[in-house]
Amino acid sequence: FAAAKLPYNLNIFTMAAVETAIENAVTLKSRVEEIKRERERVARRLREYSGVSVYPTRANFVLFETEREPRELWKAMVARSVLIRDVSGYPRLGKALRVSIGRPEENDAFLKALEYAMTVVA
Repeated sequence: FAAAKLPYNLNIFTMAAVETAIENAVTLKSRVEEIKRERERVARRLREYSGVSVYPTRANFVLFETEREPRELWKAMVARSVLIRDVSGYPRLGKALRVSIGRPEENDAFLKALEYAMTVVA
């Protein structure tokens, strides 16, 4: 690994992370593919809700807007022990919320909690 060292210094933590990524490339690739599949599944389910629009994404999260009050929807999700991010205060993100893509069972918990939250938040 030292032979491939860049002409500028990297800290030991960065070097260790790169080394670990190289050693686990197959596992990482598999996880990336799972995230892509799950991202599409979650986005597809979100699009099924009336009044929900989903931003295009290639990241490990889905950004979506709803007609409901974002802060209240966020609170309802937290009450169900599901954490999402209220990004409605960010420039040009109006009523947007962000959910990170996790394992299938985590995404299922998000979708179930959202279904509940959408019924209790006006």
